Amino acid sequence: MSDGARRAEEGAAGPGARVPRLELILFAESRDGFVVLAEGGEIVPLRLPAERRPGRDAGDGLGALVARAAKERFGLDVEYLGLLAAEPGPRRPRLTVGAVARGAQDFGRAGTRSRVLSMADLEARRGEVRDADLFAAAHGWYRASAVARDLPVRIRRAVDRSLLYLENHRSIEDGRWGWNLYMDGHSLGLLSTAEGILAHLHAGVTGDELSRPVASLVGMQNPDGGWQVRKSLVGAQSDQSVTESTCAVLWALHGVGRSSSDPVIADGLAWLESLQHDGGWPSAAPLDGAAPELRVFPTTCAVRTLARYGRGDAAKGVAWLRAAQNDDGGWGSRPAVAGQTQASSATHTAYTVIALLTAGVAATDPAVGRAVAYLRASFDPAKDEPWESSQDHSLINPATSARLEFRHFATPWALAALAMAGAGLDDPVILTGTDKLLGLQDPEGTWRSSLTGGARAMWATHDALYALRAVSDTLRETVAPVVVDPYRSRERAALEHCAAELLAGDDRAPAAGARRWWQTAWLSVLTVVVALVTLDRLAVFDALTSAKAGKAWAWAATAAVTLLVAVAPNVVGEEYRVWRSRRGGRRPGG
Repeated sequence: MSDGARRAEEGAAGPGARVPRLELILFAESRDGFVVLAEGGEIVPLRLPAERRPGRDAGDGLGALVARAAKERFGLDVEYLGLLAAEPGPRRPRLTVGAVARGAQDFGRAGTRSRVLSMADLEARRGEVRDADLFAAAHGWYRASAVARDLPVRIRRAVDRSLLYLENHRSIEDGRWGWNLYMDGHSLGLLSTAEGILAHLHAGVTGDELSRPVASLVGMQNPDGGWQVRKSLVGAQSDQSVTESTCAVLWALHGVGRSSSDPVIADGLAWLESLQHDGGWPSAAPLDGAAPELRVFPTTCAVRTLARYGRGDAAKGVAWLRAAQNDDGGWGSRPAVAGQTQASSATHTAYTVIALLTAGVAATDPAVGRAVAYLRASFDPAKDEPWESSQDHSLINPATSARLEFRHFATPWALAALAMAGAGLDDPVILTGTDKLLGLQDPEGTWRSSLTGGARAMWATHDALYALRAVSDTLRETVAPVVVDPYRSRERAALEHCAAELLAGDDRAPAAGARRWWQTAWLSVLTVVVALVTLDRLAVFDALTSAKAGKAWAWAATAAVTLLVAVAPNVVGEEYRVWRSRRGGRRPGG
């Protein structure tokens, strides 16, 4: 703003007025960027007229004033977001507000120096941007409001689409009902059937609809009490019981109400506990006396399963997992061996956080806190999958090279871990991560990942529904913010009303100023009259107009004495007021 424009703005409110400076951080939704001004090598927000006019109505609030001022100055229709910053000052208090311009509009009306820059552009030129943090805050506010506006509906629709797809893509084989890895309706998979049941449970579906898939799982239990992976091994097939498969089945059976007193469950838990070695678990029992290959993922599966059924061996697994944590707070697929640490991954870290919390470890535990910090640090909102997925394999049978290849869908598990650790949808990471996850659903209801390779995989659908359930649960558990929100709303309304009054001007202030001016003028006139009467009574005029003094000098002296008498009390009074204000630590005029 030029000096002349600034003086004109200040002059519009009258001398000595505290003219507010109103700045607008405007997000152009159709351009996915902010409308800014380029001034003197700086990128600054737009400015709105903020002269205090008593005719303005402040009762509608700051939002109405901002919308009206944007329309008057730039011809733009804007939707008010909120007050971003308020900085008081003796003469130029500054208010910074955020708003959104929806739809296609002519942003060139903002002036020849106006530009539309994306958030990425502003970050890249951060050194040139004044109030860069306020632009970031406005962008976050816009994103949060846009996502939160319809997020519950999007979650419900996403879940319904997935359930419909699962309903239409069951597999039936030899009288058994369930699903397979690719949900193509052909041969039945054991691990995929367990995940299909769990997907329904995560979506809140129970009852007779799952009775036949549950019966199929029970009928496929191995004689040793565990469950195999029927169709998804690589290299060769094997009927060996597998930790990950057994845990998935026990999880599904727990979800439908089976307890440890059930012989099927008791046998499964006994097999699982027999496989524990030094607190950890391998994916399968070692053959021919070989040492077991203890891994993080099967150990987290076992800990979660045993904890759900209240088994004491879960504590040994917790201790093993604590010892396997890396210095960066995360976990890799294996614990450190001979001083060689295994690189941490978001999936193994999330698996472990969920296992620890399920086993009763507090969310405030230092190990959990470090893991949560790792997950937050590895979050990248610019990617379609904010957490990077990974894959690894476990050797099931060395003799046949049968391997279990596991694809770890990081984003849903990381979201679930953070939600279980106490983060809710008011957390930007949870909000953005959930939005990104919903964007990974195909129109048919399945879910894609960088690891699905275009296929419709059961594990991806299960993992996504598990995360959505965990995130949705935070809405029910985080009651306090909902309860206090009306009070917070009134607090915000009061603050914004105060800001609106500052912009609109208070009709009482000019009246008080006018009364003060007339009072000063009236007292000055009385002082002059009293001074003249006193000088006359003392025969001063007679002495000054005698033959020895000229009339001009007489009147000049009279005027000087009168002015001194009229002004001196005001000057002395003002200086005394300033002195008292400084002693009391208050700003003059406050």
